[in-house]
Amino acid sequence: MFAESKRKALFVAIWCACTLLPGLDGLAADSDTGESRTIKIFYGTDRELLGADASGVLYGGGRGEMSYGLVSVELRTRESGLKQRDGVAMIAETATNSREARLTSTRHMRAGKFFATLRGVHRPARADEIMLMVHGFKRDFKTAAENAALLASITGFPGHTVLWSWPSQNNATAYLTDRTSLRWSENHLAGFIQALVKETGVQRLVLVAHSLGAQGLSSALFEKIGAATIGAWPVRTNLVLLAPDIDLAVFRRDIVPGLVTANVPTTLYTSASDRALIASTKVNGYPRVGDSSDGVHTFEGVETIDATRAFGSFLGHSYYRRSSTVADDLRRLIVEHKPASLRPGLTRIDVDSAVYWELVE
Repeated sequence: MFAESKRKALFVAIWCACTLLPGLDGLAADSDTGESRTIKIFYGTDRELLGADASGVLYGGGRGEMSYGLVSVELRTRESGLKQRDGVAMIAETATNSREARLTSTRHMRAGKFFATLRGVHRPARADEIMLMVHGFKRDFKTAAENAALLASITGFPGHTVLWSWPSQNNATAYLTDRTSLRWSENHLAGFIQALVKETGVQRLVLVAHSLGAQGLSSALFEKIGAATIGAWPVRTNLVLLAPDIDLAVFRRDIVPGLVTANVPTTLYTSASDRALIASTKVNGYPRVGDSSDGVHTFEGVETIDATRAFGSFLGHSYYRRSSTVADDLRRLIVEHKPASLRPGLTRIDVDSAVYWELVE
C-alpha cells in the first residue's frame, strides 16, 4: 500500500510539473495569415450531456448516455516565429508555419440521422473510408474534437473523420479516475465501432488512438468485439497507436495475438523522450508500450516507429500533432497506404531478429 501511494504521488508530482506550468501546453505563431477553413468531424460519446449554449450542446467529464453528433472546427494558419501560448490545440508544421484549431459549433444528432448522414449523398472524395480517432488522458470534449480536426488536416484524410470521446476529467491529477472511466467506456466504444462497420457501408476503417485511448481501443477490439469477429468484417481495417499508454506485457500477451489472428495491419509510434509515459510507468509499476526509454520494443505483425528524434512538446507525448515529420509519415501511412519500407524518412534498424524503424526530424 505504501509503495502504491509513493508511485501515485510521484506520478502526480511529475505530471503536474509538466502540465501545469505556464507556457508548456501549447505553441502559437506571431502573426496570422488570415487563412482559415472549417472541418466537420462526426462524433460519438458517452460523456455527460450538460446542456447547451450558443455554439451547441455541451459535454462534461462525467459518465453519460450514448450521444452522436457533428462538430465544426475552424483551422487557421499562422506564420512567423513560434512563441508560447497556453491552452491552444495546434500543430507545428515547420519552424515558421502552424495551425490552430478552434471548435465553433456542436450539433447533436439522433443515432439514425447520424449513421444516415455518414452514408448520405454529401460525402467526401473517398466516402468509403472512415478514420476513427480515440483521444487520450486529460482531454475535454472541445480539445478532443480540435485534435481530431488537426489529425484530419495534417494527414489530408479524404474520407470522414469520426471522434470517439470518452469521459476524461481534463484534470492533470485525475489519471486514475480517467483510467477507470475509460474502462467503463469500452463496451460503448465496441458497440460504436461495430455500428460504423454495419451501418455506414465503410470499406476501409482506420482506427487511430493516442495515449490512454490506445488502451481503451485495444480492449474494445480484442476483449469486447473479438479477433474472430474483426477478421470476418467485410472491411479493410488498419490500427495506428500513437504513444500508447498500455501495459507492455498485457499488450504482448493479450493484444498482439488478436492482431495477428484478425490480420489487422498495425503501426505503433514510440519514443524514449515521452515524459508522460515515463511517469505512467512509475504510477502503474510496469512499462508502457509507447515508452522506449529502456529500448524499443517490437511485436509480431506490428510495425514499430521510433519517434524519439522527432520534434515534440515539453512532455514529448503529443508529437503526432507537433512534428511535421511525424505528420508526413502518418499521411503516407494512412492516406497513401504505404508500409514503413516504402515511406521516406524512415531508417530500418535491425536488432537481433527484430526490426523497427527510426524516424528522424
